[in-house]
This record gives sequence, structure tokens and C-alpha cells, in this order.
Amino acid sequence: MWVQHGVIWPDDGTHSDEQVGNAASVRFANPELPGRLLTVYAFGEMGESGEIDLKTMTEFMICRDLDDPGSTEEWCDYQYEELDHRPLKGVADAQSVALGWVKSFDANRDIHWDGEPF
Repeated sequence: MWVQHGVIWPDDGTHSDEQVGNAASVRFANPELPGRLLTVYAFGEMGESGEIDLKTMTEFMICRDLDDPGSTEEWCDYQYEELDHRPLKGVADAQSVALGWVKSFDANRDIHWDGEPF
């Protein structure tokens, strides 16, 4: 069972060269899989047509310390996905939709990682 680890971040850095606005994120850990940490990010990204698309990035990590993952990382990989969404009306709208998506993310429905590197 995946459980939220820490707080939801409404402004969690830049994760794409085309990113516009803030990325929202939330982390999850699984007590049955020690050292496994999964972080989902959502953010607006400028599309080729000049429209803002909503993207997600999922970070899969194995680390020695869940509270200090960057310094104790043993393995990490990323997956990107474009979300189906209504047309976004600018950066503020993209940030709002991204944060809403992160807040409603259902880890036990949407995480299918067995904790092993791939």
C-alpha cells in the first residue's frame, strides 16, 4: 500500500525546458518496500502550437533515506506523460489544474511499480 510521504508541494521546481509556471508534486512511500519512493509532478508545458499542455513526470527512486532521497539515491528513473485535459487558459490555469491533479492523485489506484529497477 502506497501512502503519502510529506506534504503536497504547489511549487516544486522546473522539470522541463518547455515548462511554464510552477510544478506541483506529491511523494509516496510503501512500507512493504523499504527505500522505495515515488514522486509525481504535474506542470504546464508550452506545446508546439503555442497552447499550454498539462504534463506529468513520475520519478521512481530507490534510496537509503526517504527523508533525504537526493543524497542517498541508489537508483532512479523517470516517465513522462501528457494528460488529457480541457484547454488551459494560461499559466495560472495550468498551475491550478496541475495542483488539483496532484491533490487528487490516487496512489493505490495509479501506482503499479513493484519497487524493482526497470
